[in-house]
Amino acid sequence: MTPQPRPDDELDHIEAARILGVEPGTVRGYASRGTLSPGPRWSRREIEARKKAEDGRAKAVRRSPAEQRAETVAQWLTAAQLGKREKVTLRDIREEYGVSERTAIRTLARARELADEPQD
Repeated sequence: MTPQPRPDDELDHIEAARILGVEPGTVRGYASRGTLSPGPRWSRREIEARKKAEDGRAKAVRRSPAEQRAETVAQWLTAAQLGKREKVTLRDIREEYGVSERTAIRTLARARELADEPQD
């Protein structure tokens, strides 16, 4: 008999990623940016709260994962221009999202377009 999940169960980045529907590297990125508490383990309660918050936002605006990546990278580009972070590299994108070099190139190109668009 498998035990029932409990709110205080501790999850690693792979288990957390499965619940959130993201890549394990994204969970580590959330922790490094402060979206989740510093890892390497998180309570099921924290992960499920994050999932619920994301689900609420997703209902308001549905964007493809590729567009979501590009929007985040556009924010990185803006922060880099303001001197608030290092220059954005393809390696940063590949490590954060676990994507191929080709996908990282497309993500960066779209992010540059978004960063250049006037904000409403």
